Amino acid sequence: WFEWEPCSSDNQRAGAKTVFGRPLRAVPRLDAAEVIVSIDADLFHGEALAIKYNADWAKGRMLRNNEHAANATMNRLYVIESGFTITGSSADHRRAVKPSQIPGIVGAIAAALGQAGNAGVATLDKELQTFISALAADVKANAGKAVFVAGMRQGPDVHAAVAAINAGINAPVDYYADTDDPRTDENWTPHSEQIKAFAQAAPAAELLVVLGANPVLTAPTDLKIRELLGSKQAIHFGCYEDETGKECLWHVPQAHYLEGWADVRTLDGTVSIAQPLIEPLFGGKTTAEFLSILSGQNEAGYDLVRAAAKAGYMKAFSDWTWKQALFNGVVAN
Repeated sequence: WFEWEPCSSDNQRAGAKTVFGRPLRAVPRLDAAEVIVSIDADLFHGEALAIKYNADWAKGRMLRNNEHAANATMNRLYVIESGFTITGSSADHRRAVKPSQIPGIVGAIAAALGQAGNAGVATLDKELQTFISALAADVKANAGKAVFVAGMRQGPDVHAAVAAINAGINAPVDYYADTDDPRTDENWTPHSEQIKAFAQAAPAAELLVVLGANPVLTAPTDLKIRELLGSKQAIHFGCYEDETGKECLWHVPQAHYLEGWADVRTLDGTVSIAQPLIEPLFGGKTTAEFLSILSGQNEAGYDLVRAAAKAGYMKAFSDWTWKQALFNGVVAN
């Protein structure tokens, strides 16, 4: 079993592991911040929690301390980025920089805040140094109410530096683990390593199954995923007969997520049960149903999700608690 996503939070989690020893997911509380510093992060459009970030940031844009007084305040957004984004267009202070400059800038900011940072400030022009000095002064004046956010495309080193800065200024950031058991962290492997492991294991396999992914298009070309799938008994399970589907011997239609039963867990552990809005139009199966077929059980999606709730996350299971969870949209406690 290998997992692959071309865009993920792996770099951020790897950075957190460097600082905290665990691959945690960072969720900044923008509504609790007076100063927000975005390091090449398109908070309002390109990040996974963009809708939440939009709403939280907007709360801080309300004038405070008597909106009719001269001393009324609102949050301030600093953006350092290598391309123009929705977030950059909303910034109070924005600096466009080369992608190669960003690690050095983060190090210079850490040094300006009195943390162990990169001493290479001399490589930055005077205008940028002035900007960093003003930014650091604002952050220091709002310790505990300032937060840094690094973009998903930044490397683990930048994410580690940002996590260390946030820890040093007591920033409003929540961290979430995939499970409550720290021992499972040893099994965490970035997607980039998992797809390599898949390419190494595939030649010895008799059957390859691709579930809802398109590695022929999105995986590194030097792994030769196209050739591997084309030379094997391969099944592609997906909503579309895409590049990967065309290389596999079989293509099995996957139900759209609005066509089937499923359960999901958010970053903070909240569990929700997804209900179908329509019958599958083209005879598609959900992922759980397809895996059930492969295991020889062939159970319906409704029965699979209900059984999972009873055996796991719904502590006191009954017909009433089941119906209540469906009605509320989330599983209580």
